[in-house]
Amino acid sequence: MYKHKLFLILFFVALQNFAFCQNENNIWYFGSNAGLNFNTTIPTTLLNGALLHTEGVSSICDSNGDLLFYTNGIKVWNANHLQMPNGIGLGGNNSSSQIVIVPKPGDCNIYYIFTTPSQTFAGACYYTTVDMRLDNGFGDIVTKNTFLYETVSERITATLQNNNTDYWVVLQELGNNNFLTFSVTNLGVNSIPIISSSGLINATVDDAVGSMKISKNGSKLCTANELGFGKCQLFDFSNLTGIVSNGFIISDTAAYGVEFSDDDSKLYLCRYGKFRLTQYDLSSNNPTTIKNSELLLANNFTENGGSLQKAPNNKIYVARASKTFLDEINNPNVLGVSCGYINNSINLNGKICQAGLPNHLKQYTGIFCGSLKATFFRTTACANNDATITAVATFGTAPYSFSIDGLAFQTSNIFLNQNNGVHEITAKDVFGVLRKVQIDIPVTNALSLSTLNIIDPNCGFADGTVTLKATNGIRPLQYSKDGINFQADSTFLNVPASTLNFVVKDINGCTATKKIILKNKNLLKVFAGRDTGIFINQTINLFAKDLTTSNFITYNWQPSYGLDNSNLQNPIATIDKDIDYEITATNAAGCTAIDTVHIDVYKEIGIFVPTAFTPNNDNKNDILKAIPRGIKQLNYFVIYNRYGQQIFYTNNFSVGWDGKIQGVIQNTNSYIWKAKGIDINGNIVNGKGMFTLLR
Repeated sequence: MYKHKLFLILFFVALQNFAFCQNENNIWYFGSNAGLNFNTTIPTTLLNGALLHTEGVSSICDSNGDLLFYTNGIKVWNANHLQMPNGIGLGGNNSSSQIVIVPKPGDCNIYYIFTTPSQTFAGACYYTTVDMRLDNGFGDIVTKNTFLYETVSERITATLQNNNTDYWVVLQELGNNNFLTFSVTNLGVNSIPIISSSGLINATVDDAVGSMKISKNGSKLCTANELGFGKCQLFDFSNLTGIVSNGFIISDTAAYGVEFSDDDSKLYLCRYGKFRLTQYDLSSNNPTTIKNSELLLANNFTENGGSLQKAPNNKIYVARASKTFLDEINNPNVLGVSCGYINNSINLNGKICQAGLPNHLKQYTGIFCGSLKATFFRTTACANNDATITAVATFGTAPYSFSIDGLAFQTSNIFLNQNNGVHEITAKDVFGVLRKVQIDIPVTNALSLSTLNIIDPNCGFADGTVTLKATNGIRPLQYSKDGINFQADSTFLNVPASTLNFVVKDINGCTATKKIILKNKNLLKVFAGRDTGIFINQTINLFAKDLTTSNFITYNWQPSYGLDNSNLQNPIATIDKDIDYEITATNAAGCTAIDTVHIDVYKEIGIFVPTAFTPNNDNKNDILKAIPRGIKQLNYFVIYNRYGQQIFYTNNFSVGWDGKIQGVIQNTNSYIWKAKGIDINGNIVNGKGMFTLLR
């Protein structure tokens, strides 16, 4: 009894292990930048592919269905759609019908890309080794174009061996009817083939064109010939020994693509030139009965067909060269037209299908490849910045470190307070192997804030208006313009020109913010004049200048002391003391502008000159001038050097000396000045003194 229990336990574990890794075919790239994602319930179109190729292509994902790389047999692109550093110059050809990717058994990091030649350039099969631990976990080529066998056709297929651990890779030799079966094990690719002979002879290079598939259960093999002898053959295949035998002609009509239904009871053939799609019933296992069961599902002599490929959803997709759609066989296990052939079933959104679709294994070893998964939960009822993400890594070798959105790695697998949206989690094992996974935190009634109406304040007044609009959240809502004082009304009045962060808060305390800038409109400017000085009781005309074409209609000068009329634009001032006048100008809209002017009042009549000046071009005391106080006329202002030589003369108060003699800059020294003028009473006024030029 113990032995029976042990066997059942081991069988159950093995079955679980075998079923685990079956998402490796979930991402397809083919044709002219076309792609499909089968990780979704309904396949979704991919538009980010870098591949441009007419025929044989292949792609591979990890056990979670996350893309690892894809290839056209010439170049290899990683999951970021960048060419691998050494990913060019593989031994395939743009016109090779098939290539295939095979994982190394027992090693989740190593993959083999098998390439075939084209009909035009008949040649050898090579394989290239990819190590996914390289290039920061995005993979790179380790060895390229390792020779496998000379003079083979374009057809290649692979299948799981009977031991559910290793793989068979099958080729056809040209010039005979030999099948070449190579074993791929945990030791690598065995370069010595198992050779079996069956069926028609591939006599010429035209016989090389077409494809080859093995049934899911590993018991049948079918070859399609598009050119040459133009016939399709069905064979027995042993997934125990790799032997191909008992071949017979299943169709006398040429075909390019071939595929088995998921239950291996039906076979489908597709012709490339003059598109033709047929079904065969294999259930009798009798060659004559099978051949006679042919059912024409579709044909169009003016269009092209291409490859057939079973997808992870067990439907078979039909390549239609140069079209932006794929055809579909919806229920391939079903006999007759009920299999559900659909023309133009999958829209490639402008990308173009060509003859080839990704050539895949139908089953994988089930070796546990490890994974990186991420989950999230919300820590509060709010839908903003409150999600906790937890990452779980099972690949490679522990311990792991984790990063989110390209930030620094940390030992914790938990990320707090994460925003809504897509986040990329990266895990790194102890040897530096990386895995990445994306997690989307959806917006679930997230409280948000926008503006419904903004009225900027007028003329510098605090009379602006802001009306807010909040969406989602749990009512009732409250609003604030400072995050402290809240109100139920979403409209704010009497708002000055400023930058404010408005806040809305729901009943759970969830918040959303909106930055709003209010600017003054119709801001006016008036100029009261430059600061000046006058002699005591001397009159001066004030003038308010409109700097913004504001069309002022009223003016008011304050204080009104010494003014003939304080409500004029240009009043006359007669004052006996220093004073500051402020002008307030108002337009028809009630907008105002304010400015001030300062007036010094001199109580002594005379001509005054500073005792020093500094002509160093700093715009401060650069020019020495005679300053009149109660003087209405300047007869002369003269400067002498210490030798009594006149070096400057003027009779204009607005003209002064710049510290140069005939353009030559003078050094620090002392000078004498003399001046004569007539005061406001008609009396002659003389002045003299000394000053110093400082450098």
